[in-house]
Amino acid sequence: ILGIEAGHAAAAGNGDLQLSALGSGSDFTPFLQHAGISSLDVGFRGEGDYGVYHSAYDSFDHFRRFVDPTFAYGVALAQVVGRIVLRGAQADLLPAQTADFAQAVAGFTDELHRLTDSMRASGRELAKALDDGAFTLAADPAAPRAPPLRESDAPFLEFAELDNAVEQLKISAQAFDQAYARAGAAQDAGAPARRERLNAALANLEVSLIDARGLPGRPWYRHMIYAPGALTGYGAKTLPGVREAIEARRWDEADAYIAVVAARLNAYRSALDRAIIVP
Repeated sequence: ILGIEAGHAAAAGNGDLQLSALGSGSDFTPFLQHAGISSLDVGFRGEGDYGVYHSAYDSFDHFRRFVDPTFAYGVALAQVVGRIVLRGAQADLLPAQTADFAQAVAGFTDELHRLTDSMRASGRELAKALDDGAFTLAADPAAPRAPPLRESDAPFLEFAELDNAVEQLKISAQAFDQAYARAGAAQDAGAPARRERLNAALANLEVSLIDARGLPGRPWYRHMIYAPGALTGYGAKTLPGVREAIEARRWDEADAYIAVVAARLNAYRSALDRAIIVP
């Protein structure tokens, strides 16, 4: 599958297209989530809900009569995807910007910090309310309900290794993108070799984010940046090994996967660094 996975930006010539995270539910799933092949999910949305999806009415006849009678949208989408494929296949350099990925991962990491902080604060508020008997005072005598269970304290997780990996990745990604821009504009005798080295790095970059152990309880899902949530169906989770452990209050597991994600980001960064070293 040719493309850049969610969180990257595909360079289309007239600016950068910001992409959202990929979860599951389509043919890209085994390529991205298991094999570590950069993937792109393209579609048209926004004019209305396709209310018959996965029902007995989801048929070719329904599509032909009510959804796209002239097949104009299907043709337009095929043309868009075709141009994307041609853009990548004919480019001297594969269209990609790694600094956008680094910035996206930095945002995902910040979300984890905020998540643990909010869980710690809400846990303290709940504990105070329980200690003060607030739920008993507010209860309806005609419909008694037990107060909520007390939550375990949210500890301060060991984020330093992940934070350092993200900051180093941002530096390397910026340097890679600068080398990418220079190689794209260069016309000297060594330019083709430099472009070939950068292309080789980009073509195999995604596999750096794969960990053979997979996610907790889901070893088939091996991508450490994107996965469908264990409880969200198709919906994407970013940094899923860490995020879902935090949400489930599995603190030791969260710390363990912070180290795993940091190692994968360091591998990604190392691949960028090797690609721009002039032999």
